[in-house]
Amino acid sequence: MCPAYNGCSTSYSGYALHGTYWHNNFGQPMSHGCVNLTNADAYWLYNWATLGTPVHVKA
Repeated sequence: MCPAYNGCSTSYSGYALHGTYWHNNFGQPMSHGCVNLTNADAYWLYNWATLGTPVHVKA
């Protein structure tokens, strides 16, 4: 698996993209700013993205 949260974690200014095992309400506000992914999606993202891959998050 990825290095943090039992999934993938990339932090910028305290926000992260990471796997989540404690809920299954994806697409609903469940965080204070992080992007919660299924652990499978976090694992895929970690293996797909290279260091420096730009990430744009839009609400």
